[in-house]
Amino acid sequence: PNAKLRADIEETNARIKKFAADVHAGKIAAEDGKRFQHILLIGIGGSALGSQFIADALGSTRDPMDIYFFDNTDPDGFDRVFAKIDKQLS
Repeated sequence: PNAKLRADIEETNARIKKFAADVHAGKIAAEDGKRFQHILLIGIGGSALGSQFIADALGSTRDPMDIYFFDNTDPDGFDRVFAKIDKQLS
């Protein structure tokens, strides 16, 4: 890319990294002031596949947050995820 585009990409990457670091550090918190513990990614119609691939390829057991993917509108699937999250929060 040209210099302007490269600078825009680098600035965007830096902003994303800062946002993630602020979430992990608790500087950006949930409405109740607590740290976020879970990521819920909604990608219906195949749009979750890329994110699932990246999470599987680059994730580790040391990730500070659990990630869940909703890739369809199955209410039972939603209920299973929400029950798991509720159990962890209790």
